[in-house]
Amino acid sequence: MPSASEPPLVFALPCASERAPTSPHAGYRHEAEQLRDAVLGLPRRPFARSLSERDWLRGVVKLWELVRRSPTLDEYNRATHKLHQWA
Repeated sequence: MPSASEPPLVFALPCASERAPTSPHAGYRHEAEQLRDAVLGLPRRPFARSLSERDWLRGVVKLWELVRRSPTLDEYNRATHKLHQWA
């Protein structure tokens, strides 16, 4: 996590659809590969304490439950379901 004095890192990709001939983007696949290389090339920061696979898995399970029970995602799923019914 960047410190308060550092701006957060933000990466953006163009739409995956066909690019316009006048687009400054090199294309989704090429830019996705560049993004992957940039993210994997970032310096690694160690955890504050050592983390076993078991502890990591417990944390992931807790996080997944929070995501699964999120009212915001539930609302989003209902909205997209309605959109698909009209399409």
